[in-house]
Amino acid sequence: MKLLLLILPLTIALASADESTNSSSPDDLDPVYIITNGYAVGKGKIPYIVSLILGTDESSHVQYCGGTIIASNWILTAAHCLVTDYADIHYGSNQRGKGLLNHRVRNNNFIRHHLWLNTNGNDIGLIRTSIYSS
Repeated sequence: MKLLLLILPLTIALASADESTNSSSPDDLDPVYIITNGYAVGKGKIPYIVSLILGTDESSHVQYCGGTIIASNWILTAAHCLVTDYADIHYGSNQRGKGLLNHRVRNNNFIRHHLWLNTNGNDIGLIRTSIYSS
């Protein structure tokens, strides 16, 4: 009986998970735009979120991250995003790499948590911007 009580919830959970993966949303067709546990949002509905495109001066390779405006000239993001030479910040869009206002910030304006060592802990950082958002 105890075994049945353990197996039944697992069976229900697996069946529910299987149903949700069979959806045909646009994100399923182009998984590059999926955010883990994210959801689609209308343009301008979350004005405190920014798109970050991060790169180095020596390479055309870029990485994408998100950030949150926490003060008029500060953006909160993950420390692992701040290991590049610059961040292109895109404000006011729900699409990666697009925005109503865009500007580049150099890495001398990046602050990573002093205990972050490229591991899962302390993965938090700040970007100081010269553009004041409201």
